[in-house]
Amino acid sequence: MKKYCLIIIIIGVNLISCQEKEFSSLEDKKIVEYFDDQEYFDSQYENEETSDYFSFYKGIYETVTTKNSKLKSKTDIDSINLPWKYGIKKPQAYQILENISDSLYAQKDGYSNNQEKITENIQVISQNVLELSISELDEYKRNGSFETRDNILDHIKFENLEYNLKNENGDIVKIEEEYTWLCGQGFYEKEGKYYHGVQVCNKSLNPKYKKLFGYIELDVNIPVEYEVKKVTKQDIGKTISIGANKIKILEFDANAIHYQLIEKNETFEIKLNGGSSTSIKLPFDYYKKLRLKQGLDFETVVELKNYFELDNERKNYEEEVVVIKVDDYAINNFYFYISKFISKKIKVDIEIN
Repeated sequence: MKKYCLIIIIIGVNLISCQEKEFSSLEDKKIVEYFDDQEYFDSQYENEETSDYFSFYKGIYETVTTKNSKLKSKTDIDSINLPWKYGIKKPQAYQILENISDSLYAQKDGYSNNQEKITENIQVISQNVLELSISELDEYKRNGSFETRDNILDHIKFENLEYNLKNENGDIVKIEEEYTWLCGQGFYEKEGKYYHGVQVCNKSLNPKYKKLFGYIELDVNIPVEYEVKKVTKQDIGKTISIGANKIKILEFDANAIHYQLIEKNETFEIKLNGGSSTSIKLPFDYYKKLRLKQGLDFETVVELKNYFELDNERKNYEEEVVVIKVDDYAINNFYFYISKFISKKIKVDIEIN
C-alpha cells in the first residue's frame, strides 16, 4: 500500500509541473552556429526572394525558440552593485539635485566641439565633487576606478520639458528626436579633486548649428526607493506582481528569459548581470505560434510562410510578450524593479560660441 501511494504522489507532482510550464523546452543552439556556413548565410541575405524571410528566421524565430545551454554563468547578480543597494537617502538626493543644478553647462558633442564643426548634437554636462574615504581614495589611485562604490548618477533619469534654441543665423532650432539619454558618466579626477559626472545628450537638432543660444529645461529624477522582485528558475509558470503590474514567467532557461505582461499599469525595469543581449516584443498569440513550431530549419519555415504570416504586413501590436536572449553567459536569476523618484526642474542656459 505504501508503494502504491508513493507512485500516486510522484505522478501528481509531475502533473503539476507540466501544468506550470506551457511549452516544451527551447531548442539548443549556439550563437556561433549562425555563421558556420558564411557563404550560405550571405547568399540568403543577398537573395531578394528570401532575404526578408531569412531576417525573420534569424532575428525572430531563433531568438524566440532557442537557447545556448553551453554558456557558463557569470558572477552572481547579488554580488554586484545593484541600484537599491546604494541606499541613497532623500536629503542626499536633494543635495545632488542642487549640485547638478549649480554645475550644469552645455556644449557640442566632444568631436564637433574640438574641431569647431557644425553639428546636430548637444551635451549637457554636470560635475559633482565626490567625498571619498581614505580606503576609497587608495582604491581609485590604485585602479583608476571603483569596484566597491556605485555611481548614483548612473541611475538618474532626464527628460526634456521645454526648450527655446536659435543658431548663429537666428534660425529656430528644433530637437526632432525628443529622446534624452545618458551618454557618459562615471568617476574622474580633475585638478586634484575627485568628481562623479554625467553627460546628457540630445541629437537630431534641426537645423544644424555652429553656435547655439537659448535654454533647455530638464526634469531631473533621482531614485530614492525601490520595489524589487527577484526571479529564479522556480518562478517559471508563475505570475509575479510588482507595483500595479502582473508579469507571467513563460520561460527561463540558460541564456533566455521570456515573460508575458498580463497587466502593465506602471513602468518597471529589469536588471541582469551585465553583458549584451537581444530583446524583442510580440503578441502572445504569435509567440505561441512560434513556440509550437520549434526546431525547424530555414527551408521548412519558408514552406510554412502562411502559418508564420511572413507575407503579411506587420501591425503595431501591443507588447504582450518580451523575449530576452543574453549573448555571452547563462542567467541564474534576475530582478524586476520599480524606482521611486524625487525630481527637480532645472533650466540650462545655452550659449555655445
